[in-house]
Amino acid sequence: MKLTNSQIAEAVPGMKDLAALEMSAKTSFKIAKAIELLAPISRAFDEARQKLAEKYGKRDDKGELLMEEVEGGTQYQIGDAEGFNDEFSDLLEVENDVPLDQIPFTEIEDIKVKPGTLLVLSWLFSEEPTSSSCPAP
Repeated sequence: MKLTNSQIAEAVPGMKDLAALEMSAKTSFKIAKAIELLAPISRAFDEARQKLAEKYGKRDDKGELLMEEVEGGTQYQIGDAEGFNDEFSDLLEVENDVPLDQIPFTEIEDIKVKPGTLLVLSWLFSEEPTSSSCPAP
């Protein structure tokens, strides 16, 4: 399965949400395996994002990166926003081959999952055709 860095970055919180839910051992194993496969890619993405912040971040007189308060926390102050955004966009679009099989949605249909979690993890689940589906002409 091909996943962009953007999809993986968005998936990490959702995967943690899923991992905390009660489900069958089979489905739990599949979720755990997905987390295990995505973790190194997520770490490499975070390291690359940190390098971009170091490259484009504003620094004080001592050479330390400056931080600023934003809603929900803090972030680095960026000096060259255009350069940062261009490189960060390229980083988000990088595709990764991840040897993951989709999980049939039926395996989680009885579990209470937030819609936002399902939205960012839509690539992880497959919809199985139902017997009431009309065949294509």
